[in-house]
Amino acid sequence: MRWIRFFFLVFIIGTLALSGTCFSAADRTASKTADLFITYPMDKTLFPGNIIPPTVRWKDRSDSHEWRIEIRGGNGQIILSALTADSQWRPSVEEWDRIKKSYRDEPLTLSICGFPTFSSSTPLSKDMVNFSISSLTITAPIFYRQVPIPARYARSHLPAIEWRLGSVASPQPRTILSGMKACGNCHSFSSNGRILGMDVDFGSDKGAYVITEINTTALFNKSEVMTWSDYDKESKHPTFGLLSRLSPDGRYAVSTVNDYAAYRYLDDLDCSQMFFPVRGILVIYDRETKSFHELAGASDPNYVQTNPAFSPDGRWIVFPRAPALENAALRAMMNKFMSGTATYRYDLYRVPFQADGTVTPEPVSGASNNGMSNFFPAFSPDGKWIVFCMADRFMLNQMDSELYIIPANGGTARRLACNIPGRMNSWHSWSPDGKWLAFASKANGPYTQVWLTHINAEGESTPAVLLDHFTDEELAANIPEFINISFEDQLLRIVNQLD
Repeated sequence: MRWIRFFFLVFIIGTLALSGTCFSAADRTASKTADLFITYPMDKTLFPGNIIPPTVRWKDRSDSHEWRIEIRGGNGQIILSALTADSQWRPSVEEWDRIKKSYRDEPLTLSICGFPTFSSSTPLSKDMVNFSISSLTITAPIFYRQVPIPARYARSHLPAIEWRLGSVASPQPRTILSGMKACGNCHSFSSNGRILGMDVDFGSDKGAYVITEINTTALFNKSEVMTWSDYDKESKHPTFGLLSRLSPDGRYAVSTVNDYAAYRYLDDLDCSQMFFPVRGILVIYDRETKSFHELAGASDPNYVQTNPAFSPDGRWIVFPRAPALENAALRAMMNKFMSGTATYRYDLYRVPFQADGTVTPEPVSGASNNGMSNFFPAFSPDGKWIVFCMADRFMLNQMDSELYIIPANGGTARRLACNIPGRMNSWHSWSPDGKWLAFASKANGPYTQVWLTHINAEGESTPAVLLDHFTDEELAANIPEFINISFEDQLLRIVNQLD
């Protein structure tokens, strides 16, 4: 039966090729119908020049059961045509490579029309989008975590979490760390990709932080671990070391210490935990001197100062700040937070990294005092831009979180075109060349996926590109971060000796 269907499809392809196409070359957009909607790629998508073939997806409310897909060049000529009985389709590697080679930086059109059967000559439904393939490629891989959800399940099944390294050009990401019994969380890399820092719950110490050199392997062992609990040991405040970050040169780490957070598991796959810091100061750890010091201007106990980001030259740190809540105040507020009758919001501030004397933190215009919660700042590698998240309230796991861009010194915030409304756009990372941004989104459901967007010299982005090959079914991909290394021969695995 499979061979019969194959020869039937070959015959039908020839028949349809002779009987016309989905859209006339003169005016294809006028023939679009409301029944068929191409869900991916989105109109005006820009693909990296070395990305693997994308999977085209659509929804069709008509009585169509078979579909014809066409890709046309800028002059209207058909450069690829295919038939399918599924509501998704992917070009072959050979077909996609041919298009990438011959039509880079040219306008292309993807059109789909639906038929009741392959033998029908009149389509019931039609849609089309425009896209292009850039001459720009992405050589740096993306480090991310693949995790089961909900969060309560993941917390009790830590060995099921995998840390992966994925490339836009390779169909198969590499699992480089798995089976870890300790909880690994926020991570960062030095700008040259040679040093890795990661929050780990080593033993009974929630403030443990591993900092390790990267070659073909990275080693997690006791000698590579420092702990934020060593700062202010006499303090009665427990320290978790939240949302830690390495400096660009890898010498320093900065984290929120003496911290406390609103935390609760939720019975919702879209947002299965509430978590955001409500108390803490920023502290610097110097790897050379093995010493700690408070970050001037970010150590006021009346505020929570958290989620820091270094400027590429190491001169500035930008961080979210909000009025601190003590334990009793937080307990009184939790039910109101849960019900939506009370809120908690952050503004972005900045301070010089190394300064003598008293420092007054500066609010970052465009990301402060705007009636919203502003968090997750990330500088572009050239230091020109900051991309940050904006949501109505709180910080992590906010479904309304969207990506905005401002000049690094502050200015008017602009919403990026890559956002998928209402489906959490968050935890973003710039490529080393500053031309692409990776981020996490729940655009296709509760299982977070990694997406890409191109950002040009004017800070304008393109519709999002899905890296659907990064994640296995019913697992979430989160905390994506570009590393300035080669995918082919560097960081092949992380050797874990902490369990």
